[in-house]
Amino acid sequence: MGSGLDSRVSILDRLGSRSLDSRSSTGSILDHSILGTTAARARCSFDYEKLDCYRLAVSVNRWFSRAGFPRGRSHLRDQGLRASDSVVCNIAEGCSKKGTVGGKNQLLIALGSAGECCAVLDCVSL
Repeated sequence: MGSGLDSRVSILDRLGSRSLDSRSSTGSILDHSILGTTAARARCSFDYEKLDCYRLAVSVNRWFSRAGFPRGRSHLRDQGLRASDSVVCNIAEGCSKKGTVGGKNQLLIALGSAGECCAVLDCVSL
């Protein structure tokens, strides 16, 4: 289990070591075309698209869809992909229901799904 935690920390380190405006994507799982520049953020049509947490969730989701998991562990990739889908969708839905109990609930669901993504990475050695 320790190696899964190490890989998760390594992934998060790589995410944190790049600026959002970086043009180099070598070694990074961030999708810089999604993160873009400050000017690109201003052109977003929905408020949640301006949130760094949403952009990060989209990048993580795309990483899960491309990640190669060890033989016999593809079920974890599928679970991670479903959980990361949930993070993206629930952030969007929760932010679209500002000030409502339903909106808060969607954001709490997104937080739980983000934890599930991390747990998947704890279970596998990449």
